[in-house]
Amino acid sequence: MSSKGSSKISIIQFLDNYANKDEVLEISRSFDLAVSGTKKELLDGLTPSISTKKPEEILEYLSKDSLKDACRFYSLPLSSLKTDLIDRIVHNVLSMSSKEKIIKK
Repeated sequence: MSSKGSSKISIIQFLDNYANKDEVLEISRSFDLAVSGTKKELLDGLTPSISTKKPEEILEYLSKDSLKDACRFYSLPLSSLKTDLIDRIVHNVLSMSSKEKIIKK
């Protein structure tokens, strides 16, 4: 576990903290949702749909720099491929609802 404690955060909280608005717009487009409004409004619109995709699929929309910022905050290794950064975040930072756990299998 990271040095920031053992509490994990939801994918929506993660996106709020580390994704920029353009990245959230792209995620919204992938769900065929509205693509206007503030970042918070976009995230609110994503909330009901977010668990229909694996966390890894959602995080693919974030830049490597955004992912590295999160890894830096959680004291996770930074040097690696984007897929490795995503894997570290999924396993060390994100909490998953029971529905997300079922989809992940």
